[in-house]
Amino acid sequence: RRRGDQIYVWYSPESTSSVRNFHQTSMNNYEDVFNLTMTYRRDSDVINPYGTLPSIKSSLLEQHDSLSNIVDCNIILLFDMKKNGIIWVASNCGVTSGAKMRMKIVEDLKRSQVGWMLDVYGLCGDGKTFTQDRSGFNNMNELIKSYKFYLAFENSYHCRDYITEKFWENSLLNAVVPVVWGPTREDVMTVAPPHSFIHVEDFKNISDLADYLLYLDRNDTAYREYFNWWFEPTEDIEEPVALCKLCLMYESRKRRPSSIKNLKHLFYDRENEECLTKTTVVKTEYA
Repeated sequence: RRRGDQIYVWYSPESTSSVRNFHQTSMNNYEDVFNLTMTYRRDSDVINPYGTLPSIKSSLLEQHDSLSNIVDCNIILLFDMKKNGIIWVASNCGVTSGAKMRMKIVEDLKRSQVGWMLDVYGLCGDGKTFTQDRSGFNNMNELIKSYKFYLAFENSYHCRDYITEKFWENSLLNAVVPVVWGPTREDVMTVAPPHSFIHVEDFKNISDLADYLLYLDRNDTAYREYFNWWFEPTEDIEEPVALCKLCLMYESRKRRPSSIKNLKHLFYDRENEECLTKTTVVKTEYA
C-alpha cells in the first residue's frame, strides 16, 4: 500500500533482453502499479541514457582545453600516442545470448587478418584484467586511449536504444573509434555524431570488416576523419535526463496522473522482436 500522492517509477538500466531472459522478470501483477518509466529507452517518461553527445563534447572540451582552438600539431601528437590497434574489455563471455553472439564475432576477428592487432582484457581475455576500483578504472581508460579502435559490443542484440558506456565513455570519450555491434545502425545514428563509428552490420562478413580496419590503420587521413565531429559546431543543449528530469517532473507535477495499465506491453511488446528472441550467425570468410 502507498499514499495517494506517492510516485512509483519503473527503473531499469538493463537491456530488455536481460530483464526478461536473464533476470526472468515477467511483469505479471504489475498492472496499475507504476506511474512513470525511467530507462535508457527514448520512449520512457524519463530517459536515463548511458551518455549524450552534449555531455561527451563538454568532457572533451575540458580534456583538450578548447576543441575549436586545438591546433594540428596537437592532433598529430594525440594520434601519435596510438601505438596499438584494437581493444576489447569484457567479462560477460556467454552469460546472455547476446554475450555469446559477440564472443563469436571476437573469436572470428582473432582468426582474421586483424587478429594480431586485437587485445582482449577482462575475464574474456587472456587473464589481463583491471582492479575494481578508481585506479583500475583510470588505468583502463589510459590504456584504451593508446588504441585506435574499441569493440563497443553490447551483451544484447537489437534492443531499442540500448547503447551503453562501451560506446560513449570507453570509445568516444577516450578518442577511440568505436566498432559497434548490438544496437541497430539506425538507433546509433539517432544519438551519435556523424561518421564517428563503424557498425559491424555494414559489412558482408568479418573478413570485409577486418580489411576495412586494416585500411584505416594504415591510412591516417581516413582514420582521422572519424574525429571531424569534434570540430563541428553543435547547437545541442543538454536537456535534463535521469534523476534531474524526474525531480523536475515531480516538482512541476508534469507527470501522468494515472498509473501504467500494462507495463509488460510497454516494456516487452513494444521491443524489437529480435532483441527478445532472435539469434544470428555472422558470416566468416577469410581471404
